[in-house]
Amino acid sequence: MIASHGHAAERIARVSSPSESRTVFVNDRVSYRTEETARVISVHGVVFAHYDTRDRAAEVYAMVTLVDAGYADQHDVARAFGYSTRSLRRYHAHDEAAGLAALVRGPGRPPAEADMQRFFQVTPPSVHQMVVALEQAGWISRKPRVPRSIAVLVDRHVLPELNPGYGQPVKITVTRY
Repeated sequence: MIASHGHAAERIARVSSPSESRTVFVNDRVSYRTEETARVISVHGVVFAHYDTRDRAAEVYAMVTLVDAGYADQHDVARAFGYSTRSLRRYHAHDEAAGLAALVRGPGRPPAEADMQRFFQVTPPSVHQMVVALEQAGWISRKPRVPRSIAVLVDRHVLPELNPGYGQPVKITVTRY
């Protein structure tokens, strides 16, 4: 009788193992589960944060908040989320200095054509044609043969937000045959 209970318990443990359920345990109180691009962080089984894994600012904010609230230490959080402890300390310092806005990168430097190729998942000639067309339409300016010299000439607030690669809806202006 005891042997059969042992096999049942072993079977249950195998069915609900963390690797199969995509659950990561930060410590004995905190865990997170990732399904496709959605991540849910739980503290003592209660949802603490829910965000899209592509949203770096949301992830950083959740990590900093877990540490600030005392639910986990920096080392455990950094290890579980795949960051270095040093990076997490830097994010924490930025958050304390300037709040959530400091956790999001600013406009940064202009993109190179290779960056656009990776973002839109298209070939180099397609990106170059797109850049030339945007320049001719008066939407951007650039200096020929000067890397990263693209400047947007329209108000950024009227531009749609772009999703990386396959997530971006495509408008087709050509009529079908």
